[in-house]
Amino acid sequence: MNVHSACAREWLAVRDGRHRWGDTSAVVGRYGVVVHTVVVYPPGCSTVDRRWIRAWRSLPMISILAFWICLAGFSTLMPIAGAFAATIGVILVLVAALAYRCRDLRRAVAELVTEIPPGSTDAGLHAREARALRLAASLDVAEKRLAEGRLDELEFQARWHAAYDSVRTRPLRSRARTVASGCRADVDSALARSTLE
Repeated sequence: MNVHSACAREWLAVRDGRHRWGDTSAVVGRYGVVVHTVVVYPPGCSTVDRRWIRAWRSLPMISILAFWICLAGFSTLMPIAGAFAATIGVILVLVAALAYRCRDLRRAVAELVTEIPPGSTDAGLHAREARALRLAASLDVAEKRLAEGRLDELEFQARWHAAYDSVRTRPLRSRARTVASGCRADVDSALARSTLE
């Protein structure tokens, strides 16, 4: 039973993400550059919206997986050249359909990326990295307090809005999208207020 529950939780984490508010990651890229990414979803996004956003962001992996599955299937029905052409067609349709479905959601996602070269002594880069990590940590703490009943939904939404706006509007961001549609109506009013400010 415990194993089943653990597997179910892991599957939900893969499908829906570990956080309602977004995601964070740290990887070592080419030449030892450390890349920290903080993704903040538009406040009020539904679970379904988050699944579509995650599907779009996982598109390269999904496309590769779909390519080999389709190629294996079509190759049993037709010559390899035809199977290859049919597979390419399926992948193009998949990408186009997903891009159309997520056209508003993917523009609404705010993304903060910091890249720290090895041995860097740039105080500005390290300050931006620290602010990004604090932002993710504050949202994580707020989400945990909400789950424990120590924070109500309205306060959590207010902190989510504040974090989202900070990534969109402040100099600490390196990439951010500013259109939020396809989510709840309160997101539109919050964006209107932030625009006026």
